[in-house]
Amino acid sequence: MASHLIETSEEDSFLAVARYIGDLLSEGQTYTALADTPGTKFSTECEALLASGDYSKLLEQFVSQLTLIFDKVPDKAALDCCLDIVVLTVPRVPEGEWAAAAAKVTAAFTAEVDRHAEKRLSCLTDLFNAVPDAKVQYTILLETLGYAKKAGLAGLLAPVVKANAESWAKKWSLNVADRRTLYFACADVLRISKKKKAGPLDAYKLTLHALSTFQGANAAELAAVKDVAAEAVADFIKFPELFQFDLLEAEAVTQLENDKQHAPLHKLLTLLLTSSDVKGLEAFNKQHGEVLKSVGVSYEDLLAKGRILALLSLASQSDVLTFAAIRESLALEEGQEEAFVIRASGNKLLEARIDQLRRVVTVTKIARQTFTAAQWQQLRAQLASWKDNVWSVKDLVNTQKDDGLSRGVPTSAPVRA
Repeated sequence: MASHLIETSEEDSFLAVARYIGDLLSEGQTYTALADTPGTKFSTECEALLASGDYSKLLEQFVSQLTLIFDKVPDKAALDCCLDIVVLTVPRVPEGEWAAAAAKVTAAFTAEVDRHAEKRLSCLTDLFNAVPDAKVQYTILLETLGYAKKAGLAGLLAPVVKANAESWAKKWSLNVADRRTLYFACADVLRISKKKKAGPLDAYKLTLHALSTFQGANAAELAAVKDVAAEAVADFIKFPELFQFDLLEAEAVTQLENDKQHAPLHKLLTLLLTSSDVKGLEAFNKQHGEVLKSVGVSYEDLLAKGRILALLSLASQSDVLTFAAIRESLALEEGQEEAFVIRASGNKLLEARIDQLRRVVTVTKIARQTFTAAQWQQLRAQLASWKDNVWSVKDLVNTQKDDGLSRGVPTSAPVRA
C-alpha cells in the first residue's frame, strides 16, 4: 500500500490522517458496494465528525487506533504526522473537556513501555505543550515524569526538569500539596538520571524544597515523608560538595531524632552542623559505624567534611582564629591549618586573611552551615537596626537641610563653569 499525507490546511490534515488510518484498517480486505470495510467505516465516521466539529468523538476514534498507528505506519514522517494530529485534537475539544481528553490520550500513550517508548514520551511532551491550561499541564507532566521513570528514559527529561521545576510551581500557583507532589516527582526523575548536569544533586535540592513545605503538617503527613527526609540527610552527608543544610529545625527532619531507625543519622547531621570540633565524629564512628556504611561514605571522607564544617562553626564564634585553635578543633597536624582554610575559601564558604607571622586567620565573611530559628531572629534584629540607622541618617540630613534653608545657606555648592 502506498499512501501519502499531503498537508494543505489543519482540517485537511485531520481528514488526511483519518483516511490514512482507514487505509491501514482496510489492508487485505475487499470493498464491495454492499459492504463497507472497517477502514471505510472509520474514514466515513471521521469525516462526518470533522464536518460537524465534534472533536471529542473524533479524538476517541483516533485514540482507538493508536496501537495500529504505532504498529503499522511504515515510516517516521508518516508516524510523526499521525501522532501529531492525535495530540493536536486535544486542544480542539471544548475547553471544559480538556482534562478528560488529555487523560484519555495520556493513558493511551503510557499504556506500553516496551515498544516505541521514546516516541511515546515525545508525544507526551508535545501534549503537555499543546494544552493551554495549567491544571491539565500539571496532570500531564506528572504522568510524563512517571512514564519516563518507568521506561528508563529519565535522562531525556532531566535537563528540562532541572531548569523548570521551580518555575512550574510558581507559574501554576500550585497549592502546598501539589507543589510537594511536583517536587518529589521531579526529584525522582533527576535521582535516576545519568546526566552530569542534572542528576542526584539536583534531586536532593528539589527534595529539600518539598520537605520545607511540611512545617505545620499533621503527624500522618510527616510520617509519610520520614524515609524521604532520612534520604535527604544521607545525601547531605554523602555529597562532598554540600556544606549547607537549612532544614535542621524543619519538622520533617526533627522527627528523625526520636525515630528508632533514623535517630543515629539525625545525630550525625547535628554533629556536623553544630559542633565546632570533630571529636564527636570519631566517637560516632565507633558506636554507629554501620550508619556510615548505609549512607555510603567512608570515615575519612566524613572527617574531611566534618573539619570544614567545624571550621565554619568556629569562625561563626569569632572573627579571629589562631592556628592553635583551628588545629585543636579540627584535630590536625601542625602545618595543616592553612590548607583547610584555603579549601573552605575555595568552596566559597568563607573569606579570610591568613597572617602567617601572627599565626592567625581573620574571617571577613562566612556561609552558614544551617539557618536556625535563633539565626533568623538575629537577622531580623540586624535588619531592624539597619532600618533604624537609615531613618536616623535621613532625619539628620533633613534637619540640616531645613536649618540651612532657614538661614539662607545654600544646601549645595554652586557649580562653576
